[in-house]
Amino acid sequence: MSSYFDGAWYPVGGSAVFAEAFAQAVRAGGGDLRTGETVAAIRVHDGRVQGVTLESGVSIDAPCVISDAGVRNTLRMLPSEEVDYDWARDVLEIEPSVGYVGMYLGLEGDIAANGASTANDWIYESWDVDQLWRNPLIEPDAPMMFVSFPSLKDPRHDPGPQQRHTCEIVTFVDPDAFTPWNTRA
Repeated sequence: MSSYFDGAWYPVGGSAVFAEAFAQAVRAGGGDLRTGETVAAIRVHDGRVQGVTLESGVSIDAPCVISDAGVRNTLRMLPSEEVDYDWARDVLEIEPSVGYVGMYLGLEGDIAANGASTANDWIYESWDVDQLWRNPLIEPDAPMMFVSFPSLKDPRHDPGPQQRHTCEIVTFVDPDAFTPWNTRA
């Protein structure tokens, strides 16, 4: 939030520059980064990570694995016979935080001429700024939205002759709204 309190900023080159810089640092340290792959299992022997096995069946040896799948999903990938789960009890008691739904649009045309700007717009239907979208399947309107046009902020973005731009719309949602899709065992 400090980026908003101190004045919002936008990284030149878009948010992908964060991933690119992170990948450079990982590779410089001898690591590897894979995208578009699904980890089926984290291999452990004698209480230490040995690597991962991908859904494709490929095994990757690694003395260190960083999971961004969330603590519950990561725990499901660990072999129960090899891991002491006492450390996980407190973590599993943490309740889910606020959820969100994001929509990312590709647009064509002169969006600035039609009202789009470089501002980050927070749109609320009331003064209750903590209100969450309780049930998106039944309630047709979200009580708040964040709307931004990232392509207008990026000096390296070339919209080309088609005037191609991007739009980001995000709204905060009660985590219980996602219960119908919860696949936790």
